[in-house]
Amino acid sequence: MVWNIENFNELIKEIRAYDKNGKKKRFIFIRHADTGNNHQDFDPGITKLGEKQAYDFAQTLKGKIDDLDLIIVSPMRRTLQTAQIISDNLINQVPIVACPLIREVLINTPYNKGSSGNILMDEFKNLDIEWPQWGLNNGEWPGTEFKEKLKQKPINSNLLDRLCNLPKWLQEQFSKKNINGTTLIITHGSFLQEMFNYKYKDIINCEAFDFYWKL
Repeated sequence: MVWNIENFNELIKEIRAYDKNGKKKRFIFIRHADTGNNHQDFDPGITKLGEKQAYDFAQTLKGKIDDLDLIIVSPMRRTLQTAQIISDNLINQVPIVACPLIREVLINTPYNKGSSGNILMDEFKNLDIEWPQWGLNNGEWPGTEFKEKLKQKPINSNLLDRLCNLPKWLQEQFSKKNINGTTLIITHGSFLQEMFNYKYKDIINCEAFDFYWKL
C-alpha cells in the first residue's frame, strides 16, 4: 500500500468532525523539535536548539491560530518535550492527549524504540496531559516491543496499521471533548513522510503541515 494524502483524505472523512458552524476541520501536523545527532541514544530528548524551535513555533502559533482546541502528541520523550514548551508558551491552556498511534515508525534502534508508559508518565507528571488507558502492556506502549512477525513484514506496516486506526480515535476525542477548533498533532519525520508520501523529502524539525477538511 502506498500511503499518500488521497488515502488519508478518504480515511479522514470517517471522522465527520464538523464544528458547530459547519466549517472545515483544521489539523496542523508538526515534527518534533531538534534532537541533535544522537540517533544511538535511547528515546532522546530535545537539544537547546530544539527548545528554541519549539518556543518559536509557539510564538508563530499564537500569531496565526486563535482557535486551538487540542494538542495530540506521540508518547516519546522528544515529542512530549516539544509539546511541553509549546503548551507553556500559549496564551490559553489547551488539553493535551498522548496517542501511541502517532509514534515513530518501527525500526529496531534505540532512537526509535521509545520509553515505557510508566517511565514517561512519571517524568512528565507536571505536564497536564491525558495518558491513554488502553494499550499499556506491563508499562509498554504499542510498538515498543519488537515482534518476530516484523521480520516478515515491511518495516512501515505497523505505522500504516496505526494510520488506519487514527480517524476513529480522533472522532472519539472530538466527541468526548467537544472539539470545534484547530487540532495540533506533534509526531515524527518518518510518520509524516509515510503519511503524506514525502519519502524523498527531508522534513525539518517543527515543520508544519496545515490542512483543512470539509467532512
